[in-house]
Amino acid sequence: MGDWETLVHPPKSGAKARGMWSRFTHHNKGATAWILGIGFGTTALWGSVVGGMAGGAEGVASGFSSAFNPITTSALSYLAKAGGSFWSGGLSVGSKTFAVGSRVTAEQLGKAAVVKQGEGYIITEAAANQYPALADYAGMSLTKDEIAIVGKEIAKEEGFTPVAEGATEYTVGSGAAGGVMSAVNTALWIYTIYSLVDVFATQTQTRTYKIECKPWVPPPGGDNCEKCNDPMKPCSEYKCRSLGASCKLVNKGTGNETCINANINDVNSPVIKPLRDVLEPPYDKINEQTSEGMKGYEIKARIKPFTLVSIGVETDEPAQCKYSIEPRKKYDAMTLYFGTSMYDYKHSMMLSLPDLLAQEAALKKTDGVYTIYIRCQDANGNKNERDYFIRFKIDPSPDLTPPSIEFTTVKNGGYVSLNTTEMQLGIYVNEPAECKWSIRDTGFELMENSFKCDNTPLSYSSLYANTYQCTTTLTGLGQGVNKFYIRCADKPGAEHRAVMEESYVFTVYGTRKPLKIVSLEPEGTEENPYKIYESTFTIKVKTSGGAEEGKAQCTWSDKEGAEARGMMLFLKTGGSAHEQTFTDHPQGQFTYYITCQDAGGNIASDKTTVSVEVDNYPPKIVSLYVDPLYNELHIELDEDASCEYSDQEQFVMGEGTPFQKISETEQVATLNEMIATYYIQCEDKYKNKARFVVHV
Repeated sequence: MGDWETLVHPPKSGAKARGMWSRFTHHNKGATAWILGIGFGTTALWGSVVGGMAGGAEGVASGFSSAFNPITTSALSYLAKAGGSFWSGGLSVGSKTFAVGSRVTAEQLGKAAVVKQGEGYIITEAAANQYPALADYAGMSLTKDEIAIVGKEIAKEEGFTPVAEGATEYTVGSGAAGGVMSAVNTALWIYTIYSLVDVFATQTQTRTYKIECKPWVPPPGGDNCEKCNDPMKPCSEYKCRSLGASCKLVNKGTGNETCINANINDVNSPVIKPLRDVLEPPYDKINEQTSEGMKGYEIKARIKPFTLVSIGVETDEPAQCKYSIEPRKKYDAMTLYFGTSMYDYKHSMMLSLPDLLAQEAALKKTDGVYTIYIRCQDANGNKNERDYFIRFKIDPSPDLTPPSIEFTTVKNGGYVSLNTTEMQLGIYVNEPAECKWSIRDTGFELMENSFKCDNTPLSYSSLYANTYQCTTTLTGLGQGVNKFYIRCADKPGAEHRAVMEESYVFTVYGTRKPLKIVSLEPEGTEENPYKIYESTFTIKVKTSGGAEEGKAQCTWSDKEGAEARGMMLFLKTGGSAHEQTFTDHPQGQFTYYITCQDAGGNIASDKTTVSVEVDNYPPKIVSLYVDPLYNELHIELDEDASCEYSDQEQFVMGEGTPFQKISETEQVATLNEMIATYYIQCEDKYKNKARFVVHV
């Protein structure tokens, strides 16, 4: 992930052209690149080469052909294509896509990452590649209960936070993993409003653009499917599907798996129609229309500024869909995906319009009507040759609604760690606003403390769709309940403003006792490891204290110094008792480092060392004799085992006659006059079996 930081310095009237440098820094690599844009004329055009690299902006402001003349509608379209706040996207896990803003359970996330195999489930190769934390589960047979653990790992890697403390339900996109979304500047909708250019060009602003990595999708068609059919390298479902969107694996499980082109005769492009499932009142009433040879629909109700509205289309076959604000644009020339980049039947996205579009100058140029144009492509590369449109209108009536707080960076009703006296808090409001807070529930003007807010019309948050971030430091925290009262007013700097009539009450609980690990089994040290003689064993941990009386999430690693985020979550955790079971464990000495963390961020750590010595040897008879007085056969083994006998050579353990145990290793059986040859089977507790033949 990298950031574009665009520094815009508008020239004075009549000044000569100046350059606008856009700096791109890749955080992981540490590299920095600079790109120069050029401005000309009294009102200069300031563009930045952002869109194409971001994979989310409409075109790249690179040509600047229009910039050599006074500002024009065409030139303004370059400016309109450079930024971010029109949201779409979703989280793709395997072949399943979860819409941004939707709620999803840990079990649903887990199910998307596994396939049925025998009596259990296994992680798909694609999911293991997508989420490194799942690699340790690769090849393991998982139970239904463990699928939710897999889902928790996915939510953890995506940075999702639970909808409620301790819950296993999440909101898609509710965390640091904002990369499941793609942003396109709302300025796309004002590219014809050249009278507003001076508003953009007369302020010095710093803008940051997020570059995201979308899920990889296979190339269209199936011309390369047969490349998978190499007799020396068996084809898998994953390899087959990676060669083309229409490739399909047949003869599964026969040893003769073959990759074929499933739709070789498909020459028809996808048929598009409205996706009514995602349309919500009052924007669910639509008119289907045909205009200038194009089909589409218009939303009847006018959309109020800053209102989040869902729109969608449905195709008659799995397809990728893209959109543009310019009509008659070829599919390959479009750069914005409508929804996700995955092949699917249903495609949806969210939009929100800034109040700039409801201003008089904008309405004169557009009549408040806006249209997006959609084209789709199926798995065989068949593309729509005509646009499908969605049209909507902005509501120009005065905005009398006060701002609302949509999200907080710290869970309301959450916890902070022991001895915390202050904390950083971010809130996300649905429109540009000025916000204040107090420890008393009082009026907006009387509140003593202010938030620092991003409140320019286009300063959308890159984390939550169509919201504006405000940040502050809350002080005076103590143990137990801490309440803070927050109010916001819209239109910062305006004379008439809508102010929240009631405070948003933010509550956070201070931890009273430290989190502790009070029990760890098995417990051993490097000098005196706990000896285990089975390949399957369980580490058990109990926690107490902390934010919620011992309730915590525990993780483990075999590497010292590993950070909690890079450790594996216990298979059973989330309460005060935690268990991690290991199966088919290799032999040797191992130290496991355990870290438990509660909802307040309190941490407790411990470690244990075990020595695994697995018995792979069957029992042996060390002594055997017949007691003629009691007519008994006595055997003595080298270890504890269960033994049975039969007069049939091939008998199944459990169907023979059991020996009676005299001690842990000594056993006896009463002889039968009708049997001259005894076939004996013995099995130790590690399932190692031995067979013996005794003639009497």
